[in-house]
Amino acid sequence: IGFEDKLRESLFDQIIYKTSNNWDIWFLELQNYLELNNDYPSKKDNKDLYAWVSQQRNKRKKGHLKFDEIKKLNSINFAWNIIDYKWDKAFEAFQEYSKTNVFPPCKGIDDDSLVKWYKYQQNCIKDEKIISQEQKSKFQKIDNLFQGPANRKKWIPIYDDLVNWKSENPNTWPQYNRSNSKSRESKLYIFCQTIRKRYRENDLGDYWFDKMTELHFNFEGKTDAWTTYFDKIQALLQGRESISADEIGRNEYNWVYRHKRDLEESKLSDYQSKKVGVLNLDRFFETWEQTFEKVKIWTLEKGKIPTRHSNKELYSWLSSQRIRFKNNRLNKYEINQLKSIEFDLEGKGNEKKRDRWLEMYDNLVAFRQDNPDSWPKFGADGLEGKLYNWCQANRQAQAGTHSGGRRKALKQWKVDKLNELNFVWNNRGDEKTWEESFEEFIENIDKDGNIKIPSMINGKRNPLYAWWAKQKYDFNKNELLIERINAFKELGIDLLNLKSSGRDGFTKWANKAREIAEFISEKGHYPKTGKDKMQSNLYQSLARTKRALKNNELSKEQIELLNELKIKL
Repeated sequence: IGFEDKLRESLFDQIIYKTSNNWDIWFLELQNYLELNNDYPSKKDNKDLYAWVSQQRNKRKKGHLKFDEIKKLNSINFAWNIIDYKWDKAFEAFQEYSKTNVFPPCKGIDDDSLVKWYKYQQNCIKDEKIISQEQKSKFQKIDNLFQGPANRKKWIPIYDDLVNWKSENPNTWPQYNRSNSKSRESKLYIFCQTIRKRYRENDLGDYWFDKMTELHFNFEGKTDAWTTYFDKIQALLQGRESISADEIGRNEYNWVYRHKRDLEESKLSDYQSKKVGVLNLDRFFETWEQTFEKVKIWTLEKGKIPTRHSNKELYSWLSSQRIRFKNNRLNKYEINQLKSIEFDLEGKGNEKKRDRWLEMYDNLVAFRQDNPDSWPKFGADGLEGKLYNWCQANRQAQAGTHSGGRRKALKQWKVDKLNELNFVWNNRGDEKTWEESFEEFIENIDKDGNIKIPSMINGKRNPLYAWWAKQKYDFNKNELLIERINAFKELGIDLLNLKSSGRDGFTKWANKAREIAEFISEKGHYPKTGKDKMQSNLYQSLARTKRALKNNELSKEQIELLNELKIKL
């Protein structure tokens, strides 16, 4: 660009600066920054813009940001809560990672920031702090799919090398070389010994058990050559009409079972296939149909698919069916039979979903035993609140609707189990209608138009408080019916201006202040931090108010209410 062009651009920028609103210039700079970087500026990257962004968040908290400014910032999906924004950003990276990895992020292999974030989420959940219930659920939904601890990911490269080594040496396993402990074969030997140790300690996990089984790995660690061990098995089986682990030994029985399965799935070498064929192992085992019938009966009785821990024998058989399915060695009849018990042939996690459903069902059974005259109620805390949401999800699934869209109907076996409890499918007996809650809401508005709804009543969550929170949530999501929005307007409550004016924030603060005053009046002392969750919550709220007063951040109206309630800070 020539001198004249640069001068023209400079003059143009000065004209824009002088004739434009300074706020708009900062807004355009932020918009441009986001488009180029897909993230907000750090203090190090752009100190001035970082400060301006922080200022917008603070001004909105205090109700000092103009409606048009809020509207413009919303148009670029401005992150009002930077903590939630950063969490969502990190979660997106974690979600992408999970699509191509079977183990959690591992130090020294994966991005260091992702590893630290993952460990921090685990610690938060363990210590029950910071992370919200929604974030916890999203994180655990992915974390539960991983196949073991993060350090197991370090095994993948050496396992791949073991696969290559076995293709080069099909008739033997790596041996340790004392004169060269760092050789490829020595490292592979140590890896195999590690696998055996974890297997003996029942700490291997299904993923690595299945991966090593694909290589026909000898988990017991026998050092005999295959033929020598085969001769031992042949002598052991001679003259027998039946076998069990107790009769011939656990290791020997596992060898027989594994080789029978591998023979059926064509996984043995030609030499091994001929030798194992001589043993006629079918005489010791049930037919496919007989074993399936055992699995079917077990599944119907327990209400779930066998796992490695609940029934190792049946789990192992089902795992072999999954391998046979993968290798196109299951016939149509066998596939249909396995599908009839909802066995996940592709291994995509249906068993885990079934187990989670049954766990909540058992919780519901226990709840009904303790509360024979009622069902879990809307707005309840703890397990009862979770059970209410779970019951609603099942009702919506059975009705075929969810959030206005279509969804699959509930599985018949779930319907049958719920019917065993005389499940109330419409739930009208235990939940107020919207109109009934709205009438109760009106009674909690004082003559000055202030909304006075305590979040807790007698130590329990107030259902009306939860209802009011849901109305605001549905409104912000554009899911609140227009007639309900108008009903609030007739009361003088504009849901759009309620949030932007900061009035809703004052209402929440005022309700909490009244709860603190009631606590002081009832207990005779100010709330303290400790094991009592409700008292600790009031203590933290009071501490925030004290800080706000010290920093001259309380409004005149807030100070007047504190004096009226006789709360001394």
